[in-house]
Amino acid sequence: MEKVGRIDAVVASLNGRWNQDIPLTKTSLDDWKQMLDSNLTAHFIAARTFLPVLEYGSSYTLIGGGAAEAAMPNYGPVCVPAAGQLMLTQVLVEENKGSGIRINEVVLHSLIATRERPSDGHPEWITADEVGAYTAWLASEEASMVNGSIIRLYQHT
Repeated sequence: MEKVGRIDAVVASLNGRWNQDIPLTKTSLDDWKQMLDSNLTAHFIAARTFLPVLEYGSSYTLIGGGAAEAAMPNYGPVCVPAAGQLMLTQVLVEENKGSGIRINEVVLHSLIATRERPSDGHPEWITADEVGAYTAWLASEEASMVNGSIIRLYQHT
């Protein structure tokens, strides 16, 4: 904080990759722990690090995925931590009421087009730039009325 001074906004876009297609009961304990750490514990650590130093008028936004709200066979190690992240957000909102820090979660119900995964042939995908623009708006004074919200962004139709 001595170097940067005040932090006005935090966007926590943290997750791990799951490239397997196996039932939850066949998931190894090591894989389970790795997904919990990279998808849920990482958000806990970020919140524990940044929320105490944010001041009145600041914004804290978590980014999550649609797996939090849709049970998908063979993707339990993604779905369970994502659902836990939604509850983490709700607890953080309750614990920070009256602090003047706006806490929200953006749940992405779309694949995201990135440099590594371009949307070639998929114009319905949300782009990383769109997510960035939305979260920047959410952190702005213009969105000062948005607090304690779970905001769902869906693919283009």
